[in-house]
Amino acid sequence: MIAECGWPGEARVGREAASAAWLLAQHADQRPDVQRQRLELLSDAVTSGDADPQHGALLEDRVRVAQGSSRSSARNCSRAGTGRPSHTPSRTLRRSRH
Repeated sequence: MIAECGWPGEARVGREAASAAWLLAQHADQRPDVQRQRLELLSDAVTSGDADPQHGALLEDRVRVAQGSSRSSARNCSRAGTGRPSHTPSRTLRRSRH
């Protein structure tokens, strides 16, 4: 469906359904070709303001890791576009160690 109709942006399908589409792409690890294609579509939707930037950053990281590259610094983007991180890495590390 996504290949035929494009990324299901929030304006067209709502936030919940758009998040579900991202989850499907994010967890398609057995199909890296599909993840790369979805990343292209999702990136366009993020650029136009029709998708969660954090979803784009997380999928980009997943694709990069699958390709053997390092993660992008985009993981720390904020939905509101404030430029402030949505989480602080040091706080995340503390939580993961407990």
